[in-house]
Amino acid sequence: MSAGIDGTGEALQQMAEGNLDITVFHNAKGQGVKAVEAVTKMVKGEPVEPVYWVPFELVTKTNEAEYASR
Repeated sequence: MSAGIDGTGEALQQMAEGNLDITVFHNAKGQGVKAVEAVTKMVKGEPVEPVYWVPFELVTKTNEAEYASR
């Protein structure tokens, strides 16, 4: 089994060609939303969590087409 991270276009192409079995999509939009939430709280002087989790999304041959359009 071969695996990668970041769910890049190149990784998705390798999956389509059968050279990669899985990758993990790191949701940049979700990370941006969490960052803005944290900064907004900071500016308001509100407590900020030490860690904001943006769940990874597993990309497999079954759902690779869905991620190709992102």
